[in-house]
Amino acid sequence: MQNASRIYSTLLTLLIGLVGAVMFHVIGFPVPMLTGPAVLVSCAALLGLRMQLLGPLKPLCFTLLGIVIGCTVTPDVLRAALAWPLSFSILAVCVVCTTLLCRWGLYRLFGFDWATASLCALPGHLSFVLAYSEDVAANTSVVAVVQSIRVLFLSLGVPAILAIFFAAPDFAAAPLPTLNLKETLTLAMLALGIGRVFQHMRLPAGFLLGGLVISSLGQLSSLVDGRLADPLEAAALIALGALIGSRFNGIQPSMLKSAFFAGLFLTCLSIVVAALGSLCAAAFLDLDLAILLVSFAPGGVEAMAAIAAEMGLNPAFVAGHHVWRLMILTLLLPALGLVKPRR
Repeated sequence: MQNASRIYSTLLTLLIGLVGAVMFHVIGFPVPMLTGPAVLVSCAALLGLRMQLLGPLKPLCFTLLGIVIGCTVTPDVLRAALAWPLSFSILAVCVVCTTLLCRWGLYRLFGFDWATASLCALPGHLSFVLAYSEDVAANTSVVAVVQSIRVLFLSLGVPAILAIFFAAPDFAAAPLPTLNLKETLTLAMLALGIGRVFQHMRLPAGFLLGGLVISSLGQLSSLVDGRLADPLEAAALIALGALIGSRFNGIQPSMLKSAFFAGLFLTCLSIVVAALGSLCAAAFLDLDLAILLVSFAPGGVEAMAAIAAEMGLNPAFVAGHHVWRLMILTLLLPALGLVKPRR
C-alpha cells in the first residue's frame, strides 16, 4: 500500500511538473522545463498535496543532466579552463562575503538566533547544512524552509535576469548529432556506476559529476559524438524542477510567512554579491559576464548547470564553479566557527 502511494505521488508530481513546463513555455518564461515545474509543484506542495519522486528517479535525473553537461566539453573548453583558478579564487571570496553578510542580516534584522542565522546564511549545500544542524542549537525546520526558498527564487530569478539584461548567445556552430539508444544507455549505466562511487566518497553532486565525467571522456576520446535526445533532456529538467518544488512538502503557512522575507533577503543579497564578483572576474578574465553570473549565483549545482545548458552558456564551466563552492562550504563550515555548538 505504501509503495502504491509513493508511485501515485510520483506520477502526480511529474504530471503537475509537465503542466507547469507547458504553461511556462506558453507564456515565454526562460528555461520553462525547469522553472515551470518548480513553481507549480511548489504551489501543490504548499496546498497540502504530497509531492515526491521515487528514490531511483533522483540519481537518474542528475546523471542525465551530467551527461548533458559533459556533451559540451571540448578541447576548446579545456584550454579555456586555464583561466578558472583566478575565477575560483574570486568565487571563494564571494562565498565567504555572502555568508557573513547574510548571517548578519538574519541575526540583526530578522531576529534569528545565532546558530539558525549562520546555517540559513550558508549559500548552498542543504543536505550538509541540515546534517550539521543536528549538533548545534539551530532551528532545523527554519533552516530547511529558508534554504529551499533561496533555491527556488534563484532557480526562477537567474534565468529571468539573463533574459532581461543579456543578449542571447550566438548559436552559429553546427548542432551536435543526437546520441542513439545504445550510446545513451551505455553512458547512463557507466555514469550511474561512477556516480555511486562519487556518492560513497561524499563528493558534492556525485551523480551529476558521474554523468559529466563519463560523457566528457566519451566526447574527448571520440568514442561518442553527440548530445542527449531532446525528450530525455526535457524529462530530466522537469524532474529537477519537481524536486525543487517538492522541498515545500509539509510546510505550515505560519512558518512559510515568517521565512518568506528572510529567503527573499538572502536571494537578493547573494545575487548582489554574485554580480559584484562577476564584474570583478570579468575585469581580469576574457569571459562573458552572463556565464560568470550563473557560475557565481549560489543556486543548486544541478539547477544552475541546467540553466546554463538551456541558455547556450558553458555548463561545464558553471558546474565546475558550483562544485567548488560546495567544497568550500564543506571544508570551511567547521573551521570558520559559523555556529555555536551545544556545551
